[in-house]
Amino acid sequence: MNHELNRLPQDVVNQIAAGEVIERPASVVKELLDNAIDAEAKKITIKVKQGGMESIEVSDDGYGIPKRNLSSIFDAHTTSKLKTLEDLNSLLSMGFRGEALSTITSVARVNLVSKYMEEDFANEISFSSDGKSSIKSAAKERGTTIKVENLFYNIPA
Repeated sequence: MNHELNRLPQDVVNQIAAGEVIERPASVVKELLDNAIDAEAKKITIKVKQGGMESIEVSDDGYGIPKRNLSSIFDAHTTSKLKTLEDLNSLLSMGFRGEALSTITSVARVNLVSKYMEEDFANEISFSSDGKSSIKSAAKERGTTIKVENLFYNIPA
């Protein structure tokens, strides 16, 4: 019997975490909907294809995400809602913007377009098994649209 300690590769860690957060497509919808509500959206549109396995798209008219944050909101344990342990006691939001996004990107292809209320233009970024794309300008009046495609495409049976 081998008793050596092994550090799991990051992709395995991400998929284990995804299994804890994302049990089914409805879990993804809930996370994205919570984020839209936290962004003070007045209108939220949800589009689902094949029960969410083919695609889930959540679009809102909230305050959006600043361009400077687009690349890092998909990093594990990244949130704008907490800075200290004490913040957990006073947290009133429904979720942490970006809390589950890193796990979603580990099991699906994700495209995000966001127009932050204090910026002149919208920006777009995509994530897949190849990594993240560079940020580019996009068309959107306000808020954020996140499209999640091919959910669980890279999970072994």
